[in-house]
Amino acid sequence: MGNLLKSLGLNHIHIIEREDPQLKSLVELSKSLRNVELVPVVSLLNGVISYRLSCKGEDYWAEFSRSVVRYLSDKDPSSAVISFLESSKCNRLFKEVKKARIIKLRNLGFINELISNLSIYSRDLKRLWLLLANSLGSNKVSKTVVFAVKMFYYGWFASFNEWLSIPKEVPIPLDVRVAKATLNSGLLKVNNLKHPKLINRLISGTYRRMAINAWRLVSELSCIPQLNIDSVVWLSFNDDVIDRVIAKLPDECIPVILKLVKMIRGD
Repeated sequence: MGNLLKSLGLNHIHIIEREDPQLKSLVELSKSLRNVELVPVVSLLNGVISYRLSCKGEDYWAEFSRSVVRYLSDKDPSSAVISFLESSKCNRLFKEVKKARIIKLRNLGFINELISNLSIYSRDLKRLWLLLANSLGSNKVSKTVVFAVKMFYYGWFASFNEWLSIPKEVPIPLDVRVAKATLNSGLLKVNNLKHPKLINRLISGTYRRMAINAWRLVSELSCIPQLNIDSVVWLSFNDDVIDRVIAKLPDECIPVILKLVKMIRGD
């Protein structure tokens, strides 16, 4: 997998990322706002509460893009995200816990710090990552923490049409799709465990550290940051996106992406 990703290269992975429905939703949000600098901020805040959803992630971010813009005109970013959460049909579970996370970031000054120094943090995503983890009191490899950094990265591109440099230290967000890819690709092999049980152990249990280390090695071998690898993994499970990606990539890249998709999906 490392060799295939290295052969594909970061510039071509950016073509793949452009087809991510989540990014497309943030582009639409950016078009709806006068102050586009708010997009990476609210993208990060929504990333912090993007877990245990009641619909697909693609649909959730489309709902977010359509809805949050109504609240941003007369509310600060944290209040706007909370108002969206209260009305969200895709994010129904643990709403009070999720609201408390946003309020905690506001009360600790994280949000004001980010808005005041947005350009600085855009050039130092590692610093943003560590500050976010510390402010939440969360493990820095927590799925929601690293996913929030990725959504800041997407939000920045949606606003400024610029790809930020992602530090290699930021780990992949280990969710169900990444866990499946870990097993399907043979990055991690564990005997005598039924597949659904192993998925759970990869996400939050016994084998989590091993899975994270496996993807770190893939990143090192490919010279591709893990959050960029996550985009390839995540979108490999979406047939419509794959078709659009194939139409956009140069001919020489098509065999590479098809091999990657087959490996990730275990076909």
